[in-house]
Amino acid sequence: MSTAVYIKSWRKEYKKISKVYCKAISNDIYMNSEGFNHLIYKRGHRRNLREIHYRLELIPFIQPTISKSKNIVEVRSQFINIKGKSKEIIFVELNY
Repeated sequence: MSTAVYIKSWRKEYKKISKVYCKAISNDIYMNSEGFNHLIYKRGHRRNLREIHYRLELIPFIQPTISKSKNIVEVRSQFINIKGKSKEIIFVELNY
């Protein structure tokens, strides 16, 4: 299977999730294209193939991990450029 086909098949699985309610933050977390691209790219550069495979194979664990998380470990805010626009991204580390 080519890398493009592999990524496309995982993208379909990722899109099925849509959103997950998180008890720790008392809010829905939405799975969007920026989140998926984070699995493939880091700071605008494509991750190595081994890391891409590792990250994509964790997709089935997204929903149960987020929905069962009860505690916030750390919150970080970072401004990044997406398509020429500065955007604030909030990273929340959870545990359960």
